[in-house]
Amino acid sequence: MGHIAFQMNNKDKLVTQVLTTFFGEPKYYGDNTPDLVDTARLIANNEPDFIKNLALFARHEFNMRSVSHVLTAILANATN
Repeated sequence: MGHIAFQMNNKDKLVTQVLTTFFGEPKYYGDNTPDLVDTARLIANNEPDFIKNLALFARHEFNMRSVSHVLTAILANATN
């Protein structure tokens, strides 16, 4: 909306995006799917365990399937 916002680090940003998303769905502020994927890829290359744990947490604690599958695919394609 054009106002000043708090700048989060990549991990906090990704957790917020994952747990508050309907992956690939239009949203009021726009679709954050490409940003979520880019952030996840960045983290997956450096800290794959974080992505693994986030995918498991999203699936088992929040019953989110789509985004947990996307995180798993990103993790499978991550290069170290």
